[in-house]
Amino acid sequence: MSFLSNIELDPFNLDTIFNSVNYGVVIIDKDGKFVFINQAAERKMNLKMKEWIGRNIENFTPNSVIYEALVTGRPKCNMLRKVMGKDFLIDATPIEKHGKVIGAIATYLDEEELMTLKLSLNHFPIQTNNHDLLNEKHIVPSFPPAETSFFTSNDHLLADDLKKVKKLSQSDLSILIRGESGVGKEVMAKSVHQWSSRKTKPFIAINCAAIPEALLESELFGYNEGAFTGAKRNGSKGKFELANEGTIFLDEIGDMNYHLQAKLLRVLQQKEIVRVGGSEVIPINVRVLAATNRNIESMIKNETFREDLFYRINGFTLTIPPLRARKKDIEILIFHFLQEFNQKYHKNIHMSQEAYDLLLDYSFPGNVRELRNILEHAFFLTDTNDIKIIDLPNNIINEVHGLPAAVPPQTNEGPVSYHSPLTNSLDFSKNITKLEIHLMKEALKRSNYNRSYAIKMLGISRRSFYERLKRYKDEMEDLELQI
Repeated sequence: MSFLSNIELDPFNLDTIFNSVNYGVVIIDKDGKFVFINQAAERKMNLKMKEWIGRNIENFTPNSVIYEALVTGRPKCNMLRKVMGKDFLIDATPIEKHGKVIGAIATYLDEEELMTLKLSLNHFPIQTNNHDLLNEKHIVPSFPPAETSFFTSNDHLLADDLKKVKKLSQSDLSILIRGESGVGKEVMAKSVHQWSSRKTKPFIAINCAAIPEALLESELFGYNEGAFTGAKRNGSKGKFELANEGTIFLDEIGDMNYHLQAKLLRVLQQKEIVRVGGSEVIPINVRVLAATNRNIESMIKNETFREDLFYRINGFTLTIPPLRARKKDIEILIFHFLQEFNQKYHKNIHMSQEAYDLLLDYSFPGNVRELRNILEHAFFLTDTNDIKIIDLPNNIINEVHGLPAAVPPQTNEGPVSYHSPLTNSLDFSKNITKLEIHLMKEALKRSNYNRSYAIKMLGISRRSFYERLKRYKDEMEDLELQI
């Protein structure tokens, strides 16, 4: 019997338990507000629990590990982060009750404890004890493999729909996923498959808009030998056969031609296929998911999409709003993608508050797909462990600051649009100085006096820019008010 069974777990004893450990312990509620900070955390982070209880974790440290665990509903282990100027190894776990996340708890191991742990491991007699460790490996729990897809939302309406979809995933009901390009329709389809009883069977996706019309039928249903010029000797299975017992995802189904829609409808109704050029009837057992970014209802009116097929694939409709309409999800996605990149490339890079704020003001015409590309772009360009505004693509900075989409390039055709800054003298140093001053001024004017953007235009480091700004202070007097 566990010793805990003899303890009356009232709030006072819980305080005693948490305050008896040397690790820092922090607990937040479902809104991200502090509800408990143990004495070790107060000491290590120079906090006062009375001052912080009820305040939001984001006011304490943005992009925190514990808040990430809260919003994603997933544990975060062995995360090295800087908190209040000190390095901590952090483990954070969401707290669930009746299947709902009601808060999160995190433990903090500081740099001194990390060093002690490292020294202990260095002196651990691995060679003499590895046999014992192998004999005891059965006591170590095995963790389930990480999900290959990720879809969650803080948007109230979308979160409610996701709960419905998760329940419906246990059935074979067809689901139509609608939304703009890049919102994550295929990721959603993979999530439905993983939530279903078919998760150990194949998930086969096909983009109906990416395959030429003449080839789409054979891609879907397969073909026999000699069905057409270039056909394989023994024929080939189609996507439906490959997905048998599993799930098939028909992406951009609104782009399928009207003739093929009739054949697809028959397959869905009869649950059998006939390969192109063949006569054998092949039974199939497939869960069908479909997606489109087109207005199917208008297509039905214009007789470019079959109404009977629409009702066959539309057992339930999930509409995923564009990212610009669900700003709360940007933070979750940033956490997720940066964690993915950090694990893949063995780094520990985070998002600065300034860069995060700028992304919140961006429109994301490419939705989640664009956000992922932006973060990967910045992840490799940053020279520090924090992604800053300067690391983000120019078009984002331009849009948010109301700047032109691109700087008009100068060409060798015809004269330049401004007077040459060079002197009549051939003195090299004098001309270089005048050219530097001219380029600095020109970059500031073109960027509407946004220094970060001007630095990018000039292709120099931030330090070099400010050194020149200071060196040429007198020459920049006419720009003093703007900059």
